[in-house]
Amino acid sequence: GWMDLIFGQLDGWWRFADRYRPNHALAGPEVWNQALADSGFAESEVLGIDRSEAAGLPDRGVIVAQGPAKIDLPAGAWILAADRGGMAAQLAAQLAAQNQLVVLADGDSGGAAAAADSGAGVVAASVDMEQRESWRSLIEGLPPDVPFAGVVHLVAQDGHGPDATAAELAEDAKRAAASALALVQGITDADAMPEKGLWFVTRGAQVLERERTGQLAGAPLWGLGKVVAREAPQLQPRMLDLDPEAAQPQAVLANELLFPDSESHIAHRQGRRQAARLVRTDAGAQRLALPQDADWVLAPDDGGAIETLRVQPLEARALEPNEVRAAVEACGLNFLDVFRAMGLVEEEGSLGEEFCGRIVDTGSGVTTVSVGDRVAGFAFGTFAPEVVTHEELVALAPAGVSATALATIPSVFVTSVLSYELAGLEAGDRVLVHAGAGGVGLAAIQLAQAAGAEVFATASARKRAYLRSLGVEHVFDSRTTAFGQEILDATGGAGVDVVLNSLTGEGFIDASLSCLAQGGRFVELARRDILTEEEMAGARPDVAYSILDLYNLKLHDPARPGAALKQVLARIAAGELAPLRHARWPFAETSAAMGFMRAARHIGKIVLTTPALRGGRLRQDGTYLVTGGMGGIGCALAEWLAERGAGTVVLNGRRPPDAAAERAIEALRARGFSIEVEIADVTDPAALDAMLDRMDGTLPPLAGVIHSVGVLADAALGNQNWEGFETVLWPKMLGAWHLHRATAERDLDLFVLFSSVAGV
Repeated sequence: GWMDLIFGQLDGWWRFADRYRPNHALAGPEVWNQALADSGFAESEVLGIDRSEAAGLPDRGVIVAQGPAKIDLPAGAWILAADRGGMAAQLAAQLAAQNQLVVLADGDSGGAAAAADSGAGVVAASVDMEQRESWRSLIEGLPPDVPFAGVVHLVAQDGHGPDATAAELAEDAKRAAASALALVQGITDADAMPEKGLWFVTRGAQVLERERTGQLAGAPLWGLGKVVAREAPQLQPRMLDLDPEAAQPQAVLANELLFPDSESHIAHRQGRRQAARLVRTDAGAQRLALPQDADWVLAPDDGGAIETLRVQPLEARALEPNEVRAAVEACGLNFLDVFRAMGLVEEEGSLGEEFCGRIVDTGSGVTTVSVGDRVAGFAFGTFAPEVVTHEELVALAPAGVSATALATIPSVFVTSVLSYELAGLEAGDRVLVHAGAGGVGLAAIQLAQAAGAEVFATASARKRAYLRSLGVEHVFDSRTTAFGQEILDATGGAGVDVVLNSLTGEGFIDASLSCLAQGGRFVELARRDILTEEEMAGARPDVAYSILDLYNLKLHDPARPGAALKQVLARIAAGELAPLRHARWPFAETSAAMGFMRAARHIGKIVLTTPALRGGRLRQDGTYLVTGGMGGIGCALAEWLAERGAGTVVLNGRRPPDAAAERAIEALRARGFSIEVEIADVTDPAALDAMLDRMDGTLPPLAGVIHSVGVLADAALGNQNWEGFETVLWPKMLGAWHLHRATAERDLDLFVLFSSVAGV
């Protein structure tokens, strides 16, 4: 039967490595009944067996048995290095319920109370978490008659999150990493070997899917764990990253700890368990091989699979009157692109309808833009290196706004502007914006707030806090139709004056109409499963109903969306409106970006960016900064960048170049390369900002950053101390954080961080 097939994959099946099958590899009903009974199952029965008298062997069948009400696992002793938020106490209670002895180790005074709250089987211990001797003493004091099961380091659950200042990030990293180092040393000093391993538990330290929550300061523990695996493999280190957006992320922990498998790099996201493994690059999923020339566009797969988008060649053509050609720098991804890629809409053709880029050619009659101008606008087939569009559909981009930020603007803001024009939005109106955390939703909220309207919005659970942070007081669930009655309750039965609708599932339009005031205005933005004008007139004849189809407006009335775009860009230049929060994906990962959008994981916009190497070349009009540039790696990087077309390379260091570096720099300059030297300590944010100001004043725009700074303080783990860790870690980590903060809004082609091969 089926269970025999499972056993057939195991070595023991062929060797009869059990006491149940003395004569034959196949297990008959009697064998299974005995094995299940011995394992604690009751009332086992084999159903559907048709015995063959000639063969004397069972045919296929089904085995049914009642499992034991309670399973007592073998006892084991666990040490939990506790966090301050209570996760360790909850985990301790879960483990204690599974016949485990748990020592809740805490450097603060709250450990005893937490242990008491966790129930029987949990004891508190006060330790100096950054002293190896304290950990050794704790481990050596474990009961000798209980096997040492494992150690769980949970300190990295605490911290200031992704918006931490550098000082807060350093504080978080020190608390997590210094305690982890001392813990490792204490275990090895005690010559202990935990049967189920040493676990470093982080939350959001691995940024897998463009998350903006979690504790980044836990990331060094993954590097430390990899080194422990090399130097102290008997500790069986495992790194486990919890879902930063899960309400109860610790729910998965007890099973992971009690029943470990061979995986040592584990992350939980959206109910899925993922494992990190080193694989060949051609085995990576959803990455497109893009041509080096400009004559192509991404197009849907004929079978409607977003995982297999295709690169469609284009024939070069001359511009017609009033057309412009632009080099694409970034473009927005919209649900319409995903629907088109999946074959769910009628319109066929290439992907992409909005972009930011620079004009490279103009047709006759073009007067509003010139070659070299940066523009934002609309076109058809913008998932491409170059695009041709009508002059009316582009507008000059405001200065000081990055390309990816500009790419968030055209579709969502123009849709919102035109919607409010149709609705006649006025100050004091109540407006219901569905899917408020999406691109159109966030743009519509900005415009409504600027107009003095009161916003009511729907969103999924994890996105509502973001909307409230924008000043939206009334936020409801977008996954159910309960918002209709809830809005009536919140408004004393008056309802809202305007609905911007994008929810068309069963009952959603009815729910929106139920909270729309008499004589209200309803603007439909969806394309499928919507009401016709006749159906709306039959359901609510008092409602002013409009269906906005931006796609056809761009085709047949480009002046109208073009005028709205110019209005929006002018208001952004004046500071009245702002580009949207967004996540960036390279063109080569468009399929992955579509999957991310289809799963509704994003807030705001998803923006696709063109490759850093265009035709195998970097920007001649750009500057590339290399930190740690005075060493051998820095000079090698300078040569690599310059040979690939980098206009200017800036080598940064804390001290002036030595004689060897001077010779390398002069040799590069002798070859005609532009090499500059800047002295600044990147761990000092003021010094870094001053350096970037000097570069902005004299050099081409910054186009890339390579953070290769490194300090050597090598020693075996047992001989390390936190002071040595700081010497190496702060330039790497704090330097990277300062560089990130200083360049987050700039148009960078690349941002590269160097690490040790131990990280892989």
